[in-house]
Amino acid sequence: MARIRQAAGRQDARGVPLCRGGPVAAAAGAHGAPARGHRAILWRHERRRGRSNAPSPSLDPSAAGTAGPDAWPVPADRQPCAARTGGARPAAAALCRYRTARPVDPGDLDVTTPVNPSAQPALDGARLDAYLDRIGLQQRPAPSLEALDAIVAAHLRRIPFENIDVLLGRPIDIALDAVFDKLVTRERGGYCFEHNTLLAAALTALGFEAMPLAARVRYGIDEGVPTPQSHLLLRVRVAHRDYIADVGFGGPNPPCALPLSEPAPETLPFRLVGAPSSAPSSGAYHLLDLELKTEHGWTKLYRFDLSPQAWIDYAARNWYVCTHPDSVFLHRLMAARTDGAVRLTMTNGELTERDADGASRHVRLETPEQIVATLRERIGVRLDDETAAGLREWLARQG
Repeated sequence: MARIRQAAGRQDARGVPLCRGGPVAAAAGAHGAPARGHRAILWRHERRRGRSNAPSPSLDPSAAGTAGPDAWPVPADRQPCAARTGGARPAAAALCRYRTARPVDPGDLDVTTPVNPSAQPALDGARLDAYLDRIGLQQRPAPSLEALDAIVAAHLRRIPFENIDVLLGRPIDIALDAVFDKLVTRERGGYCFEHNTLLAAALTALGFEAMPLAARVRYGIDEGVPTPQSHLLLRVRVAHRDYIADVGFGGPNPPCALPLSEPAPETLPFRLVGAPSSAPSSGAYHLLDLELKTEHGWTKLYRFDLSPQAWIDYAARNWYVCTHPDSVFLHRLMAARTDGAVRLTMTNGELTERDADGASRHVRLETPEQIVATLRERIGVRLDDETAAGLREWLARQG
C-alpha cells in the first residue's frame, strides 16, 4: 500500500512538534458536487418527466470526468463500462461496477475539488481570541501550514478529550455555542464532535478553508467487524494543498496536520494509506486508513473517505454515540491529552503514556479517588464538585 506522507515528529524544548523539519510557528461546509450515481438518477428522472430531450451536462452521467463547476474527475480505469469501451450506454446508466477491489494509490486521489464555504458558523472576534487564549496562542495567525500545525498542537496540549458527561447521562450538545461554553469558558474537555466543531469554527474565522469528513473507528477492532461513521475529522486546504486535521481522537492523535498527496519524512508514527474496497466508488471518494506504528507494527486507527459531509448529519451521529446502548462511550471512561512529547490516554483505571516513537508505558489506577485526581492533575480536566462526585459513583459501580 502506498504511503501519502508522515509528518515529522521531533519536538523543540517547548514540546512543539517539528512537523516539517523546523519549529512550528507560533470549517467548514460540506455541500460539494453530487455523486455520479445521483447524477444518473436525476438525469433519468428528468427524461421520464419529459423535461428535456437532451441531458444537461451537469446531470448527464456520460459527462463524468469532464470540466465543469461540479465535475469530480474519475480515473480512466474507473469510468463506467460504456465510457471505457466506447459502446452504447445501457438504460441503467452508471450501474456497472467500478474496479475498486485493490489498494488505492494515494497519488491518484482527487484532492483538487472545491472546499465549499462553511454552513457551520465561524467564531466571532471575541470568541476567537478567547479560544486562542485557551490553547495558549497570543495572536491571530494568518492562514498557513505552520499556523495550522501550531493550532492543532496547541489544542491537543490544552483541551483534553473526555466523555465524563456521557457516563453521567448528560446530553451532549454539539451546537457551536454549547461547545464553546463547555470547552473554552468552563475549561472542560469533550469528544470528536465537540473538539473538531470548535476547531472548524476557529479555522474558518482565521480564513482557512475546511470541511468535515466522517470516519469509522478501527482501533482495536477486528477487520471483519463493521463500525458506524462515528468520528468527525476535518479536511483543511492551505495554499491549494489539502490536509487532514484532527484534534478529537481519544487514542493516539497525530500532533499536526497530515497531507493528503505529498511525500514527507518518516519521523512520526502515523501514516495515511489507501484502503481496498469491493464496493462501487464514485472515483473521487477512495477509502483511506489512518494508521499508527506500534511495537507490534502498523495498526489502523480509523477509515474514511473524502466525500463531503453536511454538518446537520453529525447531530444524528452524536446522538448515537452519546445514547445508543452499544456505544462504547456509555460503558468506558476515556480521556486523553498531549503533554509535551507524550500522549496521555486513560481508559477506566489504566493510564497509558505513549512516546512520539510509539513506545508506551501503562500505569494502573486502583481507586476512584486516584482516577479523579489523575484526570485533574495530568489530563487537565476541570471538574466541579458535582461532576467529580458523580464520576466517583460511576467508577465505584464498575468495581
